[in-house]
Amino acid sequence: MDKINHEIPIASFMSLNSVWKTLENSSTAKWELGEAETTSATLTVATDTPLSGGTLQVGDDTVSLLALEKKGEGDLPLDTYVRGSDLVARFNSQGHPFDREVYWRVIDCDAAQGSVQQEESADDDLMGVELIYSLQTDSLNSSPAPKVTSLVPMKSFKVFSVVGASTDANRSWKASDDLACSQLLVATLAGGAKLALGAFPSDLASLEIENPKSPCPVVFHLNSDFLEKGVIRRTRMFVCCGGPSVDEARLIQQATAFLNSEIPLTT
Repeated sequence: MDKINHEIPIASFMSLNSVWKTLENSSTAKWELGEAETTSATLTVATDTPLSGGTLQVGDDTVSLLALEKKGEGDLPLDTYVRGSDLVARFNSQGHPFDREVYWRVIDCDAAQGSVQQEESADDDLMGVELIYSLQTDSLNSSPAPKVTSLVPMKSFKVFSVVGASTDANRSWKASDDLACSQLLVATLAGGAKLALGAFPSDLASLEIENPKSPCPVVFHLNSDFLEKGVIRRTRMFVCCGGPSVDEARLIQQATAFLNSEIPLTT
């Protein structure tokens, strides 16, 4: 996925205006999870230190979501801004050989399923966000081996792996017994909310759950072990969550929409 520059089909992942509300040092996106639900989901990202990921509050559950590992003392962002559905952060390469850029992209789950969005309402049964992580280096040879970590208060979980070749038009997910070779985690959280967390299959080297305590560290080791000078390597992850009434099939449906979506434009 070098030098990616594909357009996003509007019917799949559409840009929403003003989904991020920005204060001095943070940006927040909020969802009301369906007309029948009393659950809301709020994602807050600290814009002064966005490497630390976001804090997702869904019902009674709190998830520390998609934190990137620090590579040096110069990891403060050069620039952070909101553009449509994207919260974008660019980092300098002081102390390590990589320039990095992160996009937190809000997903319209209704549009991703082909249903009609009611005006500007975000009233859906799921919250959805995609993380796009770009790496570039001026070094001739480098091994970034990035990883992304979430702390998830899980009551129970299942893992899934992709079915179908990368050239297939429509791929799907199947339950897996092999954690390291899976790309998708579907969990019931301690407070009853539901969460799906995954990576695009070709972007993932391995999935790891470090220990069984709660909140449980869920680590995605991304597939960027080698990076050549001048090449941009973009990896994609996504998360969606819903209230206690959302079933596993609905989360898998949204994960399948992500799996078969076009590679997004980020420039």
